[in-house]
Parts: sequence; C-alpha cells; structure tokens
Amino acid sequence: MQRADGSIGEDILLTPERRQYWRTDFVADAPLFRVVHSGAIVVDDALAGRVLAAGATGIVFQDVTSDRAQAGLVLKALETSV
Repeated sequence: MQRADGSIGEDILLTPERRQYWRTDFVADAPLFRVVHSGAIVVDDALAGRVLAAGATGIVFQDVTSDRAQAGLVLKALETSV
C-alpha cells in the first residue's frame, strides 16, 4: 500500500481486528475510491477482475466480502470459467 508520504509499504489495511463496516445500502459513486476515515483504497469487484484479467503484476486485492475474511486475509483471485 502507499503511505501518506508516498513511500510504499507492505502493510495490510483490513485485518480481522481492524474490520470496516459498511451500510447495507451503500453504493459507491465510482468503481475506485479512497475511504476518508482510513485512507484505504477500495475498488469494486468488476474493476478488480479487469485488472487481474489484464495480467497486471505487483498488485493484489483483498477480498473483504469473503466469509473467510472474518478470520484471516483473503486475496481476490482471477475468476475463470469452467
């Protein structure tokens, strides 16, 4: 993640101990936005999927919507058709 001073760190923003809670009726104005109170950068699933499908390297997306995210870090994987 990018720190406030512009340097790059390997910090994890959202851990089970530092959960963020969203209103059930929340709708973002854009597919990519910064959360004011935490500084987290959030993308929607569609944008994350496009970035992963494009083969971008050096970027990962934390899946905070996964049930497994309640107990640990879950990274979003490229969805493939079977």
